[in-house]
Amino acid sequence: MSNPVRLLAIISCYLSVMLGSVCHAQAQSTGGGKQLTSLEFSCVALSKFKSPPLFYFVSGEYKPLQVPVGAHSPEYKLSNAAVLKLYVERKDEQGDVSYVQCAEAPLMMDCKRMLFIVSRTKDKSPWPLQLLGMDDSLETFPTGSFRFMNATRVPLEVSINGKRDKIAPRAIAIIAPDVSETGGFYPFTIDGPDGSRFYETKLYGQFHGRETVLIGPPAHDPKRLTIKFLSQVIPPR
Repeated sequence: MSNPVRLLAIISCYLSVMLGSVCHAQAQSTGGGKQLTSLEFSCVALSKFKSPPLFYFVSGEYKPLQVPVGAHSPEYKLSNAAVLKLYVERKDEQGDVSYVQCAEAPLMMDCKRMLFIVSRTKDKSPWPLQLLGMDDSLETFPTGSFRFMNATRVPLEVSINGKRDKIAPRAIAIIAPDVSETGGFYPFTIDGPDGSRFYETKLYGQFHGRETVLIGPPAHDPKRLTIKFLSQVIPPR
């Protein structure tokens, strides 16, 4: 049985490292200054967490933000921003409303769309929530493809419908197998560095969909990986 809470902590740690590397590279390329960008973004939670309704600030006003569990939120837009900040609403004794920041994450430059995983903060962050972002643009992660995220400490080799790729620890691989227009179930395997078979099943692939596969270390049985799936359908335009 998978343990989503344990997996969430592992994935969050892994994404923090990756996101920090990206931001460091961007800071170097701009001399340490903050660049502004405009993009679309969506949010997702891997497990339930307690929080008042969330808001983000855009175009001079605070707008409500949805964070569904296990599914992408609607797409939101940011313009001329360097970071995404989330807020919660506060009311004083007189009923006056103010907004208190509860999370913050940098935006990736030259990225048209980002996905943020939202979770409770587990370290000494100044914010109660953490945002862990990744490039979610169709150019990077097209429809009909699978995004595999290796949050284990060992290299893995994944195969989907005959296409294989090796994934280093704390790395991402995107594989675009042949997917029919009607979709279908395709053979999926995960092998260890010595060739041993860790996981085998069939995944449903969609011509107009994308599947993210989060691979974590065993939660209970040392011989079984922790796997979590995040599906998204992209309506044709």
